[in-house]
Amino acid sequence: MTPKQLKIEMIKNDVRPVDIARDLNVTPVAVYRVRDRQSKSKRIQRAIAERINRPVEKAFPPKKKAA
Repeated sequence: MTPKQLKIEMIKNDVRPVDIARDLNVTPVAVYRVRDRQSKSKRIQRAIAERINRPVEKAFPPKKKAA
């Protein structure tokens, strides 16, 4: 999923980054950065994927390598 698609799914599922941040004891900015692919955190990726009812691999597919 693209960051935009993730944001839409989070809104549809009433998932707020601030709630994820509070549960994981991280800053909301950390959650935004992971969602927008500016940073990586398996723990935050897992939390986002669980809350939008998607497997982590679908929500955060690996980047395709340039040829």
